[in-house]
Amino acid sequence: MADLRGLAYDQLPIALGFYDENIRLVGANAAGERSQGRTKQEMRGLRLTDFYDSAESRQIEQAMEQTLLTGRQVTVETFAQTPGESLPHAWTVVLYPLKDQSERVQGVAMAAMDTTVQFLARRRLANVNAAGARIGTTLDTEQTVQTLADFATEQFADYASVDLLTGAGHIELDGRCVHLGASGAGRAGSITSRTLTGALSIPARLSGSLGPHAWGDEHAAVRKAIAIMQDRLAETLTLADIAAEVHLSVYHFLRVFRLATGETPYRYLTRLRIALAQRLLSGTTLTMQQIAERCGFSGPGPLSAAFLRQLGIRPSVYRRNSASNR
Repeated sequence: MADLRGLAYDQLPIALGFYDENIRLVGANAAGERSQGRTKQEMRGLRLTDFYDSAESRQIEQAMEQTLLTGRQVTVETFAQTPGESLPHAWTVVLYPLKDQSERVQGVAMAAMDTTVQFLARRRLANVNAAGARIGTTLDTEQTVQTLADFATEQFADYASVDLLTGAGHIELDGRCVHLGASGAGRAGSITSRTLTGALSIPARLSGSLGPHAWGDEHAAVRKAIAIMQDRLAETLTLADIAAEVHLSVYHFLRVFRLATGETPYRYLTRLRIALAQRLLSGTTLTMQQIAERCGFSGPGPLSAAFLRQLGIRPSVYRRNSASNR
């Protein structure tokens, strides 16, 4: 029986770690070693933040302290990229007290379960509900198409292509692109929406029955809007604020900005802020709080989340890499 217990513990597909009253690791199973990319011998005597320093690990350590203090189980839902993984995963981390016969807390155990599949399933369901509320709420063909393209690139893909047809269509999701099509229908026009990874892209203009655009005036408004963004990165700018300053309605400004730049004003502004954050991280010794304030973020947490979405790494990692490359 003892051998079976040992086999079950070692082969359990859930990462387990055991920590003493000082939150220093005492032991881990094989899944726990794999999740951190280290052996338990390498991790023994260290705190979680000693071998994996991040906002998520600091959050888990705080939960460990709470468990030790209260003697109660704490559950943390987090989204983190562990060593050796190319992409972040969703994790459900359960922290529970380890008590002796007199009910005195001697340590804390951590069980971390990879719940990425369940997380993505819930997100897809939420996306479908959101799509039902956002798409097809107007008879304006151009707005419906743009909403569909934006929804596809935001939720499912880096690129979306939408064909405008004279007949009723259907939607097909292939994991990377979204196509609107109908058998036997004639093509009336097309629009492309793309998320940016670096260089600015300009999508194709709508043609045919959707009507001409006053490109000269509209592009001047877009240029002015970009200048406003660049000059006021530290400020809280809303879509309505910028639209008012370039003398366009919110909807009209949003439409021409997308057509001219290939992205929404919010995404463009975020990209400018992240670019400034990169310069400050590599060229100054400002704290994360100071950098967040100068770049228009409410704090280090929102800055870190936006930085990770845009560049795939945390600001702290970017700063360390920049320092080592000097």
